[in-house]
Parts: sequence; structure tokens; C-alpha cells
Amino acid sequence: MTCLKYGFGLSVFLVGLLVASKSVQGQAVPGVTEREILIGSCSALEGPSHFLGTETVTGAKAYLDMINDAGGVDGRKLRLISYDDSYDPAKTEACFNRLMEQKVFALAFFVGTPTAVKYLPMAENQRQTAQVGGAIDTVKAAKPEAVVLVGPANTVAPILKQSHAKGWKPLFLAVSFVGTDDLIQEAGPDAEGIVVTQVVPPYYLTEHKTVALYRRMLAKYYPSAQPNFVSLEGFVDAMTLVEGLKRAGKELTREGLIRGIESIHEFDTGLGSQLKLDYSAKDHKGFDHVIPTVVRGGRAVPFTDWSTVTSK
Repeated sequence: MTCLKYGFGLSVFLVGLLVASKSVQGQAVPGVTEREILIGSCSALEGPSHFLGTETVTGAKAYLDMINDAGGVDGRKLRLISYDDSYDPAKTEACFNRLMEQKVFALAFFVGTPTAVKYLPMAENQRQTAQVGGAIDTVKAAKPEAVVLVGPANTVAPILKQSHAKGWKPLFLAVSFVGTDDLIQEAGPDAEGIVVTQVVPPYYLTEHKTVALYRRMLAKYYPSAQPNFVSLEGFVDAMTLVEGLKRAGKELTREGLIRGIESIHEFDTGLGSQLKLDYSAKDHKGFDHVIPTVVRGGRAVPFTDWSTVTSK
């Protein structure tokens, strides 16, 4: 079994190409016909972290719909099957097996690391929240100037709220996996001042051509969806997958897709000069930079001067 994982930046969101098994010469490639390429996804479509999964899939589908309307890749349309794992470790094996039964060509658009043994136990969220107070007191006693929080919004928001209620306001930082827009909604005023590193520019900066394209395609294919960081990441994930498929050529194989993605060097994503995709056989992270943002007035705003966000 070949299992390779591709992502970008420091984000926990991954392109997550998982090649389920090697192609055998002379046999048909699973999930590939003359007219279609079948892609599978497991992500949190239900449960407390559903915002992360549903928005990733929505953004990905917007890009794939655009590609399909333009004729697909080498004449093949891309069809995405997405199943729910609720970001629950107990459900990941069953979700993976469902996709294997569908004989998908490759897997993509996972939230988190799909083969990881440990996920955050979303089903126990209420118990976790009750335990937050003691953890806050322990960390507070160490008198840190900054605290890094890694988790989805429903985990991070209670920490912010309870910390502020205790009068403790260090510089809190999170990564894009938190789902910035969901965090702002859940934490309300307590999200103010948190720094979140993003792997895509803010979705309102339409001077970037891919952000503008994302906004147009989201409005076209999913008019009721609201733009956000997570679905923009899904859109760029899909762009990366499609670029790999194009480079793999008409005689598509899983190994060819791996080589295609690993041949992407200094690829202009249309997201700014610092966000160029760069892969190799040994480097699968994609981006070497992140964009620091700080929540101001209910919106994540990019910044470059850290002195403007440090705790006073």
C-alpha cells in the first residue's frame, strides 16, 4: 500500500492525497474511466467540527465544478464522493473502508490527518469544557506571554471565554485549523485580539486573482454559501489536485499522480508572491510561508508588525 500525504504551509488542512494501492500494469486503474475520475473524501460533515469539513468540501467542489464545466482533465470529469467521519477516531476506519468499496482513484480534502490514531474526541466536548478551568489555571501559573491553542473552534472558544472571565489575557495564537470564521462566531467578543496564522489570504482580498476566482465560483455554484477561510483552503486544495492530475497525463495512474504533484515547483497559485506551491519527492508541505492575521472588530486582518498585536 502506498500512502502519501500532501499539504501546504503549517495548516492541519491537507490536500491529503492518499494512494490506496499501487496500480498493476495491465489492469484497469481503480476510479478511472474514459469519462470520469472518482475522488473520495472523509471529513467532519456532522458533529461539533462540521464547519471545517463541510466548508472544505464546498470550496473543493466549487473548483472541481469549474474544471468540469471547462471539460474536465484530459476529457475526464472529476466526481467527488464525501462521507462523514465527524472528526471522530472511532469512525475513521469505517469511512475509509466505504471509500475503498467505491474503488476511488485517490483520496483528498480530509480535515486533519485521516490515518492518525488520535483525533480530538469531539463527542466528549462537554466534558472537555468542564476541564478547561483547571488547565487554564495551570498554564496561567507559569506566566507565559503567549499561549498557542491548537484545535477546532468549539474547543478553542471556551478557553478564550474562560480565560478572559478570569481576567487573564495573554497573547493567544492559533493556526488556520481552528476555522477562523467559526471561532469568531462561537467566541464572540472574546475572539478579539487572537492571532491566527493562515495558509491562504483573507477571502475578502480580491486583488489576488485566485481569491477573486474563488468568490466568483462560490457565488456561481453555491450561491447560498458564505465565503470563508476554510472553503478557500478547500478551493486551493482542489487546484493543487487538478494540477497534479494534469501533469500525470492522459494515461492516468496513481503513481503518475504522485509524480505529477511532486513535479510542482514554484507554482504561482494566484495568492501572492509568498504563497507559491513547491513539492518534491521529499517535501510535501507545499507552502513555506503563512499569513499572520489578528481578529479586529470581528474580522481576521493581516499584519506584519508583531508589536501591534503583543499583549499589553
